[in-house]
Amino acid sequence: MGVVQKEGIRNTVIYYLGVVLGYFNMAVFLPKILHSDQYGLIRFLFPFASILAFFYLVGLPNVIMRFFPYLKDVRKRHNGILFFAFSLAGTSIVVITSLFFIFKPIVLEVYSKKAALFVQYYYVVFPLAIGITIFEIFNAYNRSLLKTNFAVFINEVYVRGAVLVLAILYLGHLFSFQVFLYLFVASYFSNAIIMVVYTYSHKALFLSPSKKIFKAPLFKQMINYGLFNFFGGASGMLIDKIDVLFIGGYLGLTDTGIYGIAILMASAIALPAKALMQVLFPITADAFKNNDYKKLSYLYSSSCSNQLFIGAFVFILVWINFDGFFSLVHPAFLAAKTAFLILSISRLFDMATGINNLLIVNSKYYRYDLVFTSLLIGLTILCNQLLIPRFGMAGAAFATGGSIVAYNIAKYSFVWAKLKLQPFNMETVKIVLTITAIFFVSNVLPKSGSVIFDMFYKTVVVGLLFLFSLLFVKINPEIFQLVLKGYRRGKKFLPFWKNNIE
Repeated sequence: MGVVQKEGIRNTVIYYLGVVLGYFNMAVFLPKILHSDQYGLIRFLFPFASILAFFYLVGLPNVIMRFFPYLKDVRKRHNGILFFAFSLAGTSIVVITSLFFIFKPIVLEVYSKKAALFVQYYYVVFPLAIGITIFEIFNAYNRSLLKTNFAVFINEVYVRGAVLVLAILYLGHLFSFQVFLYLFVASYFSNAIIMVVYTYSHKALFLSPSKKIFKAPLFKQMINYGLFNFFGGASGMLIDKIDVLFIGGYLGLTDTGIYGIAILMASAIALPAKALMQVLFPITADAFKNNDYKKLSYLYSSSCSNQLFIGAFVFILVWINFDGFFSLVHPAFLAAKTAFLILSISRLFDMATGINNLLIVNSKYYRYDLVFTSLLIGLTILCNQLLIPRFGMAGAAFATGGSIVAYNIAKYSFVWAKLKLQPFNMETVKIVLTITAIFFVSNVLPKSGSVIFDMFYKTVVVGLLFLFSLLFVKINPEIFQLVLKGYRRGKKFLPFWKNNIE
């Protein structure tokens, strides 16, 4: 799994670098320099724009990656796939934006009482959504070319670094909050511009049309696939954003900011899966094209064990330090702890079921993904409406988390029934038992009275427990081999472990 391993590891490193910047921006710095409603607006705008971009995209990222193997031909400029994508997206942008302007009074009425600041800055969501749309098209295109690292860096590191610079300038009173907000949106839009330049620099910016892509039966297949994956392609984008929109309407922007912390912390757990999906989508599509079920089975099982092990490690580290960290930087965010726990468990369950979604959308059963994702979104919306008024932020987390678990159970069962593939084995059992044991130990570690020392020593203990499970129990062979490879490169610095791990 050379390409998958290298690209996946690089993406994971970039994602976690982005997480560090994102944590500092959203959990430490911005809450200190912005009013609670201003901070809540920042946390609210991006989910709203992402959902709008989902409608703009009409399933195009999945269409590009699914059909690129059939259209790939540099001499024919990849048969006009970018022209096709932007023609469809441009039409969608015009139609959907017009509808949002027509129904503006209805949309703003929902948020007029609890989120008045959003009503004031309603129009900024449209350039933000268009920027996201352009970036996602170029991201899918470059992923199909197996060029994933740069797009991940731009989206996860560059834009958060830009936001940090803007925040520092705002702190220095160089401009107003309104200007800060406009520049915040511009920093995200610049992602799209950078991806255009990057694609051009690699001599892959082919925007001319081609007759082949519009010829039946390929064109018909692409349209059908895009329609059936309209929801499926953006389930990950939508599922942790619907609840934010409901909280903004029911509870207000201040609670939206607090709940956004739970989402931010839980998102760190899912980063290994996110990094791996960037690489595995085109590889899975190619395996289906070649009818290579042995490769698909291997990718399914290995993605399950690797994602679960790494995700659980990150979850436990965040969980044991949650109270200490936020008691020091922003005590109000401690109210997000219950929501974080619920969302984290659902994310771990999602990771434990591996690449089931990729297997469905790349197979002949891709139409069923529309059914599964429609049920997911419908269930999430219904549960949010029922639970948020009664249980607040915890109700939103239960609505989203419970829907994610039900969604993955349905997909896992479908893949097993139709494709005869399932990812679990004895290694999975060992991982679950080990994770449970480490979680129990981490929660009974004594407190010293010093918050900083407690955070430090608990992190060291949990890190050593996971390292022990890798090196001595050898609970995860693939990750063990990566650690072993790293050890062999630097064993002159760690000679005392040689006999134990080789």
